[in-house]
Amino acid sequence: PHPCQANTVVHAIQSFKAPANVLVWGAGFDSELWCQVNAGGRTVFLEQNPDFAQHIQALVPDCPIVLVNYTTL
Repeated sequence: PHPCQANTVVHAIQSFKAPANVLVWGAGFDSELWCQVNAGGRTVFLEQNPDFAQHIQALVPDCPIVLVNYTTL
């Protein structure tokens, strides 16, 4: 994420007195950062791409990634 965006999210998590329950839409190469910021809490990622979810899960095995299927009408 852009540094300003990351700082905003980190501040928000810490203002809730992490550890907290954090839900993230979309796993990414920054997933480890969000898990570390919320150390001791529960951070769960929602991801639509199964191949990418598997790749990120291998990098961050302690943070669960839930596969989702978004549909539109």
